[in-house]
Amino acid sequence: MGQIDFSISHRIMAEAREQGLRHFFGLPGGGVPLEMIDAGHRAGIDFVSVAHESSAAIMAGYYGLMKGTAGLALAIRGVGAGNLAGGIVNAFFERLPLIAVCEVNPGFLGQLDRSAALRSELPVRRDRQIAGRPRRVKRRGADARRFPCGG
Repeated sequence: MGQIDFSISHRIMAEAREQGLRHFFGLPGGGVPLEMIDAGHRAGIDFVSVAHESSAAIMAGYYGLMKGTAGLALAIRGVGAGNLAGGIVNAFFERLPLIAVCEVNPGFLGQLDRSAALRSELPVRRDRQIAGRPRRVKRRGADARRFPCGG
C-alpha cells in the first residue's frame, strides 16, 4: 500500500478532485507550483499552462462556473502573484468562483499584520487563510465556493 501524502498541495488537489475539477490553470515554476502540478497529476487533475497568471485566474473562474464549483488558479510568488491579482479582481467583479493559490516567502507570514488582513474586504484574504493550515483546506474551499455566488 502506498504512503499517504498529507502536504497542503495534496490536500488541495484531493479536495479539488472531490469537487469535480479535472483541470487547474497557471504557469509552471519551481517549489510549490511543481508540488501542486505533481499533486494534481496524482489526483487525476490536469495542469493547463497559460501565457499569463491573470489569464489563469480568469480561465479557472469560468471553468469553475461551468463545473458548478470554484476553479483553481496557481502562481509563483513575487511577480507571478502580482500578475494573478488582476485575474482575481476580474473574477471578483464577474462573480466567478475561484480559488487562487500562490507560494509566499516563509518569512513573510511572520511579518503579516493578521488583524488588518482579516478586516480586509478583498477576496484575496481567503487565499491567505489557506496558507499553512492544511487542516482547514476543506472548510476554506467550501467558503470560497459559496462566496462568489452568495449575493
